Amino acid sequence: MRARPFRHSAVGFGLLANHLDPDLTRSWIEPALSHRGVREDAARFLRSIDPQELLAVTGRLSQHDVPVRIVWGMADRSFTPQLGRRLQQAFRDAEFIEVPDARTFVQLDAPEVLAEQIAGFAD
Repeated sequence: MRARPFRHSAVGFGLLANHLDPDLTRSWIEPALSHRGVREDAARFLRSIDPQELLAVTGRLSQHDVPVRIVWGMADRSFTPQLGRRLQQAFRDAEFIEVPDARTFVQLDAPEVLAEQIAGFAD
């Protein structure tokens, strides 16, 4: 991930956003490159993920009784629109907002759209 071409490739962050800034993506990895504690914390967190716990949380989403707005990048190849719709169905009251030409990091690909959706939902 040190090299920008790799960082911005499909095995790096390339599938997550249409427009990646090299300085921004470098800032995402810099703490792990320069601080052993960050690497150790990340490894500890990844080892602690329990798939059964994730499934249990998924089953409880339907108990969430307030409105939810899901803002989803429709050009995403990793987190496909079908997955977004499945997430929507997991909640009692969820609205699905399609953002054309955006990927996982909607905040990078369509920041104005995301800001409008947050502001509109908060009203």
